Amino acid sequence: MTPVQFVPVSFLEKSSFTVLMVSEDEGDTKAKLIDGDYKTFWNSKWWGCTFPCYFSIDLSEKTAMSGVSLAFRDYTPSSGHPGKFNIYVADSWDGSDAATTWTKVLSDGTVELKSGSGVKKGSSLEFTFQFSNVVYGKIIKYEVTEPGKDTDFASMVEFTPLFDN
Repeated sequence: MTPVQFVPVSFLEKSSFTVLMVSEDEGDTKAKLIDGDYKTFWNSKWWGCTFPCYFSIDLSEKTAMSGVSLAFRDYTPSSGHPGKFNIYVADSWDGSDAATTWTKVLSDGTVELKSGSGVKKGSSLEFTFQFSNVVYGKIIKYEVTEPGKDTDFASMVEFTPLFDN
């Protein structure tokens, strides 16, 4: 049996990532999840999104991850921030979200968007979430199970997996 080789952090560039699936996408904005631009954003269908809303990203190589960094538009009542969310990983993409075997690595995450919270990045707020253990996978999924206060859709400025050294 050949040992699994993991890609070192320095070799994983977002340019090699691919957004595989989004549950709903308003205006084909999914590429903005990983474009490195804190002025652009993805969002689900505006007002009336069917929850859960989610997206899946192919990292191009199986790798060790210690968490995620999530950037959201600065708080306004209609910013699309999550009430609760989950993060999953998988070793491979099986052609659809339903056919893929997922492992939940973060459950019922919450974001409190308010003045003084998060790390300011332009007009965005970035939050870091550590997994309880280092996880391994090639595909990562973000799932919003409940909308945030005063919103009825999902939105994100930038999604960044944190790689374990």
